[in-house]
Amino acid sequence: MEEGIGFLSQHTSEHLMAYSDMQSLLQHTEGWITGLMLATLALSQPSDEHQFLFAFSGAHPYLREYFVEHVLSRLPASVQTFLLKTSILKNLTGPLCDAVTLRSDGEEMLEHLWQENLFLVRLEKEHWYRYHDLFAETLYSQ
Repeated sequence: MEEGIGFLSQHTSEHLMAYSDMQSLLQHTEGWITGLMLATLALSQPSDEHQFLFAFSGAHPYLREYFVEHVLSRLPASVQTFLLKTSILKNLTGPLCDAVTLRSDGEEMLEHLWQENLFLVRLEKEHWYRYHDLFAETLYSQ
């Protein structure tokens, strides 16, 4: 957490963010460094800083462009379809994904996404996952 605060302090010096705002941004990006970098880029544009913190989501143009151009577009169509269809789920399991996608490889697909480090977070309960919040928001906005 302190490393992220240090990064934000260094890269938002023109805007002097409140410590609590930096904590909120870190929490929302889940400490993802590229997300923090895109946030600082967006903060460099004229805007209401507090409004920005509430509006910075996976639907933000910078994040959407990053996820679409650098993540989704590089994946096979079957994986893209799986991600988009399962984006409606808050938590993921193989059987839930199968029900939503009408496929039978949900567990294998989740394991593949996990191994590829594609914005999937393992939950405490075995075989349960969730997408990184910003990634999920981008998928859902698509």
